Amino acid sequence: MDKVTRQVGQYVEFDPEWETAFNLVIKIQSIISSILDWCTRDKELLLDAYEATGFALAEIQKTSDVSHLIKDKNNSSIVKTTVNHLKIDCYVYDVAKYPISVHISVVRLIVALHIYLQKYTNTATTFNNLCEKLTIYPCFIYEEALRIQVLCAQHVAGLWKRNGYSLSNQIYYYSNVKCRKEMYDRDILALQVGASLTPSDTYLIQLMHRFNLLEWIR
Repeated sequence: MDKVTRQVGQYVEFDPEWETAFNLVIKIQSIISSILDWCTRDKELLLDAYEATGFALAEIQKTSDVSHLIKDKNNSSIVKTTVNHLKIDCYVYDVAKYPISVHISVVRLIVALHIYLQKYTNTATTFNNLCEKLTIYPCFIYEEALRIQVLCAQHVAGLWKRNGYSLSNQIYYYSNVKCRKEMYDRDILALQVGASLTPSDTYLIQLMHRFNLLEWIR
């Protein structure tokens, strides 16, 4: 589950261990399904689980690897990105330079819980209240899932060849039928949840910012 950083200049001397994390994912898939089934049977239980997972997400946000990046005058890892007179909040993060992992279990759990909120309450209001209460940037719910999609795109383009077979195997199993239910499919769900909760212009600019395409469209 350790994060990896893109190798430049030379190949990795040995491939890091990666099988254990994926074995865990395979083993706990049925457990996660049982947890979701249990939580969605009762409104209060679902809301409590959603808030508890949100608290864990807030802690991850505080200790995220953006802590060492360039920050603005308010010591924030969020910067204003201007496109066609629109000023949009975006994370200062470059997938090709900074550590990244395909294992983001908390994000995947909270979006899995999120889709069941519509049975009992307004999803947008509940999410916004959670973000305000726990000081979570709304875009963080899909930021890490988006980074993984950028990682996969860069890997296909050959930017991560010097990282050896370890990363290649992780990306293969990430979308493989054995793991995709709680990995790739959940990340796509996170992006869909983000799209449903975010203004369309804001969402599109944040996606293009993460793929480093803003200069191309300007």
